[in-house]
Amino acid sequence: MKIVRVTALVAVALLVGIGIGIAKDKGGLGIDAIRGKPPKEAAMSALAEAERLAGKGTWELIAVGRVYYLSGDKPRGQAIFDRVTSGKPGGSDWERIGQVYAEAGENDRAADCFQKMLAMDAKDDTGQAMVGA
Repeated sequence: MKIVRVTALVAVALLVGIGIGIAKDKGGLGIDAIRGKPPKEAAMSALAEAERLAGKGTWELIAVGRVYYLSGDKPRGQAIFDRVTSGKPGGSDWERIGQVYAEAGENDRAADCFQKMLAMDAKDDTGQAMVGA
């Protein structure tokens, strides 16, 4: 489980770094969001900036929600997942949220998401394999 958390944090840190560079060019906070802050505070600021930059992008929002959820802030991660699924989520959205629940050991919630994914495209072999796994 620790490897999953570290991997998720590294992936988001990379995405946030890219996002901060882009944001700086577009008038966002840029590196000032984290400069001079203690590590945990800097990480939280970076996640907040990543969420802002994600806008309505479901893939990006789920990535941010994943970090919150797997790092222990489940309510904040869940709020992001709920925001994504309150619109018109695609099958891949359900799949990625289900993967987060599976990594958190919440197999019933993961299975529910995978079933919703399958209901959107019952002929998707990949989705069927995911449910089986």
